[in-house]
Amino acid sequence: MAAFLDDVEGKYKYSKGTIQFPLNEEMPMDLIGKIVSFRVEENRLK
Repeated sequence: MAAFLDDVEGKYKYSKGTIQFPLNEEMPMDLIGKIVSFRVEENRLK
């Protein structure tokens, strides 16, 4: 989560491992893509 704090803070509710996207707004696909890529790389390095 810390890696995406600038993208999330002040825009979405979040906690250590969760980001809550509002249902009445479009999904932030760029942010979701960044998170997925980050997690894939993180898991690949394990």
